[in-house]
Amino acid sequence: MPGNLHYRIEQPCAAPQQVIYDVLLDVERWPDWMPGVRAATWERPGTTGTGVGGIRRFGMPGLTVREEIVDGEPPHHQSYILLSGMPVKTYRADVYFDDRPSGSLITWEATFDSRIPGLGALVRVVARSGIAKTAAALAREAERQAHAKG
Repeated sequence: MPGNLHYRIEQPCAAPQQVIYDVLLDVERWPDWMPGVRAATWERPGTTGTGVGGIRRFGMPGLTVREEIVDGEPPHHQSYILLSGMPVKTYRADVYFDDRPSGSLITWEATFDSRIPGLGALVRVVARSGIAKTAAALAREAERQAHAKG
């Protein structure tokens, strides 16, 4: 993976891998559960079931982010690159969903470079914090949906 900056988040989840993957693909519902997201849509739909080739766009106060899904292997893995919206370049994230006896483990890793010289460490802290909140919210929503399906 390219990039000098890196973070890794691990988030346990009681839901099965496929439920988590499906929640992540249901971009239009992100505002219902993802912290700070006010709107989300597919700018360009990707391959059914994986999202590969799709571009998702979501907005938060003062910010619109665009990401392209570059790999998907349901229910185990999704990769995306950042197209715009943050002060980073060469951003690539890999999200893994591993089976565990009590559900799943979400592992979210990213590498990138800062567009702002000297601020890489701060950008990393902010990005990692945002993804940690997102991973926790993803786990809660997947657990809620898994429980609702019974």
